[in-house]
Amino acid sequence: MAFKNSSNTKPTKLSHIFQNLSLSTLWKSLTVSGALLFLLHTFAFNNPHKMMTHKLFAPLDLTFSSSSSSSSSSVSLSLQITRESPTNISHLFFVIVGSTKTWRYRRGYIEPWWRPNITKGYVFLERPPGRDLLPWPNQSPPFSVNKESFITNKFKTQIRLFYSLLESFKKASKETRWFVIADDDTLFFLDNLVKALDRYDHKKHYYIGMNSENVWSNAIFAFDMGYGGGGYALSYPTVVTLLSNMEECIKRYLGVYSDLLSFRCLADLGIDLTLEKGMHQIDLHGDISGLLSAHPQSPLISLHHFDVIDPIFPGMTRQQSVNHLMKTDQSRVLQQTICH
Repeated sequence: MAFKNSSNTKPTKLSHIFQNLSLSTLWKSLTVSGALLFLLHTFAFNNPHKMMTHKLFAPLDLTFSSSSSSSSSSVSLSLQITRESPTNISHLFFVIVGSTKTWRYRRGYIEPWWRPNITKGYVFLERPPGRDLLPWPNQSPPFSVNKESFITNKFKTQIRLFYSLLESFKKASKETRWFVIADDDTLFFLDNLVKALDRYDHKKHYYIGMNSENVWSNAIFAFDMGYGGGGYALSYPTVVTLLSNMEECIKRYLGVYSDLLSFRCLADLGIDLTLEKGMHQIDLHGDISGLLSAHPQSPLISLHHFDVIDPIFPGMTRQQSVNHLMKTDQSRVLQQTICH
């Protein structure tokens, strides 16, 4: 009996000891230990250079800092290299399709906006100018004569735009971003044109222009076609793609005229027109003051067909009106302002 009593007393003493340890004491111990571990982790990994007792982590932090700083500097350097300057007048190349029969009457619409030795481009003629056009004036764009094409003379007029664009592409410098197609009676507001094109990425495929103000013209040709009289701009990649498919496209649409031919060829290539409301074909006659007074809140970029509209300013000839119009502040012309 004594043996049994001695063996039963040991577990009784152990259970008595554990019962004396309260739950609150255990929770306090765990809380203190957790707080100490949290402080150790915080100071060791977040402030390795300030804690002298944790020099072990300093080499790792220095390696990470140097690599991150070098990567950030390389990224900033690459951004500086790839960042391009804004589009300016030197990035534009004008393709003006003219004629020896009309140039003597229409040069007065081109010279007011053309800036010699600044603007780049050519007036493309169907044949060399005669004595009545020579000597060629310095204030006019330089001329170039279209070369013979592989298409029969029956369709020579229809494809002159394509070959003018091809010759322009060969003559343009490497810094050219946009090719601007126009007629020999298109009036451009260059500052507004440059600002408008600067909004687009010239490294992508863009076909920028505007349809006609005349519904009947749009119904005959297309509502989503850029009219050459109002002018339209092609980005450099667009011209490369268009010219590489030029001969095939001309044969496919043989007999189709210039603007419509360009539109169809670009549509086949999946390049749609981007509308720019400041470009105006002006397929209207007589007084267009109502159209101009209701101009949208977009910079005026171009006007056309001055031979068939009334002078913009009463009491002036058409030529005087053009000269006077070009003296205005281009950023504000035809823009409506409401003062309170």
